[in-house]
Amino acid sequence: MNKDTCTRRGCKRPVRAKGLCAGHYAEERAERLSQEPCRNPRCDNPRGPSGGYCPACYNRYLTCGDPNAGPPRRKRRTKSQKAGTRSQYHVNHAMVRKERGPAWRYVCQHCGGPAKYWATIHGKSGESPDDYMPLCGSCHWKYDGLVANLPDNTGSKRSPESRERMRQAALLREAQPGARERAHRAALLREARKRAARRGS
Repeated sequence: MNKDTCTRRGCKRPVRAKGLCAGHYAEERAERLSQEPCRNPRCDNPRGPSGGYCPACYNRYLTCGDPNAGPPRRKRRTKSQKAGTRSQYHVNHAMVRKERGPAWRYVCQHCGGPAKYWATIHGKSGESPDDYMPLCGSCHWKYDGLVANLPDNTGSKRSPESRERMRQAALLREAQPGARERAHRAALLREARKRAARRGS
């Protein structure tokens, strides 16, 4: 078993490649790739993580065999376009991606692993790129809280205070050691009881 630790200062996670842990290796690789252009000479976007192409050209290469084949590229939205065609949520996230790049180029702020989403910092308006932080999928779920952020049109009859208590309880369970294993065993036990009840009926 490899017991070497990451060479980054203050990081004690195990090494994955090139003397770096998984999170710092993903950060270093994303930074290196963002400085290289797409392999397609007709594209001026930075290359992505696959095939030397940017994500759009790589998708065309996979589906059509040619990065320039397929339907014409969509034009970017202009300021003269009719307002109200996109929600404020999508406008804000597009602004963050434009200013800071995709979230996968960063390290998760909570666990240090490769990030996947831009999450709005609680208490911020979300109108500035600095109002967001990169998180992985599980940390984003824990930070936002699935129960407390359900929309009002779900048919839930619980009050906001009740949903907030459920969210806090879920976060507390996640923080306890072995919480996922206990939840998994409880789910298996419930399924076994349901199957036994169906056989008995």
